[in-house]
Amino acid sequence: MWDLVQPMPNFSLQAGDVVLMAAALTSLEACEKNRQLAHRVNVEAPAEVAGLCARKGARLIFLSSSAVFDGEKAFPSETDTPCPVTEYGRNKAEAERLIQTSGAKFMILRLTKVLSLSDGYLAGLMRALAQGQRVEASPDLPVAPLSLHWAVEAITRFLNFEESGIFHLSPKDDTNYYEMARKAAEMYGYSVSLVVKQKLADLQKLLPQIPRNAALSPKKAASQLGLAVPMWNAALEKEETWD
Repeated sequence: MWDLVQPMPNFSLQAGDVVLMAAALTSLEACEKNRQLAHRVNVEAPAEVAGLCARKGARLIFLSSSAVFDGEKAFPSETDTPCPVTEYGRNKAEAERLIQTSGAKFMILRLTKVLSLSDGYLAGLMRALAQGQRVEASPDLPVAPLSLHWAVEAITRFLNFEESGIFHLSPKDDTNYYEMARKAAEMYGYSVSLVVKQKLADLQKLLPQIPRNAALSPKKAASQLGLAVPMWNAALEKEETWD
């Protein structure tokens, strides 16, 4: 176990090993308020791991984020230049650059919003609805949900994929938080009237720039790995299947 705030331990790696680095400080608010900590966890630690992989001949799979883009362009591809507008996005973009120049064999997987019924945003939403609480959700903030189950399946396939590069993991489409919350309420038998629109002014206090789009282009990953790419609403289902 490694607390990423601390110096990297002397991990034992051999040529051909695969290192999956998923740990990160992902809260946009926490990254803005604790920039030094965010940089240590999200940039310096991945760079150290990449350096170790380069020295040992191991391969690094790094989980990045759609936050490396500003959301102005619909379905950006892997060849589009990162243009982050949040501290978290800037962290991820910098980490990507350092990994690509580290000399390590690498694979960078950029994911959109990963959801799970057992944890995080979706779990909290469902608890609130089950208790009859009103939930504010923004119709102005786009989101491209992926189920945790699908994301794990996709990442698992990459473990045995030898090609280096950047790949996007995203649904085919996106929605907004308000419509997503209403759809979740409808699917699980709760009153959609519990979901109320967050005011745009309140959202603007939280985000320096509100993106227009959330989905990435998943064509490259889908074609090279044979992935069946879901629509966004599949992330709300309890179970999914893949081809």
